[in-house]
Amino acid sequence: MRDINGHLKPGDVLVCALHDIILRQNVLKLSCVLFGRILFMPFFTVTEKTTGSLPWVLNSTVTEDAFFILLKRMETAAYPKRNITDKHIETIGFLTSGKTINELVMTTGWTAKKLYYQRTALLKKCGLTGTTDHEVLLCRDILTLLRRHNVTKAKAPPSQHHLSPGEYYS
Repeated sequence: MRDINGHLKPGDVLVCALHDIILRQNVLKLSCVLFGRILFMPFFTVTEKTTGSLPWVLNSTVTEDAFFILLKRMETAAYPKRNITDKHIETIGFLTSGKTINELVMTTGWTAKKLYYQRTALLKKCGLTGTTDHEVLLCRDILTLLRRHNVTKAKAPPSQHHLSPGEYYS
């Protein structure tokens, strides 16, 4: 364990248990976040199926023992090789714009059925099974993080592609 000093090292685990969605979004925009592994602990209930690949989502009511077991597993976990496109980011941007479905149908030219399908597909891509507003916003943050990670990884030299096991933040 070490204190946060503003710099993440490769392999560090950042536990993001912020209730404020604006603050969470701002933390994830920091460039140093891409070096670590992210564990989201939202205030809403998530299912256990959501811990398949990084970034992971975990119930905030998890036991202490289960939490530390998961942190150990995260040391060797890798980000998924999912192709997060600009279209995914654009779609989740529409869904988090605050507009009603009818307004989105007019804006995007899509049918309401397609919008609902896209929302469900993007949530599944992030490992989320519900369709609440909070989960859609968390999905936006996860997709943005994965997209940034994929772009950064593509630009990084091969020696920096593997993240070594790291330390935990207190």
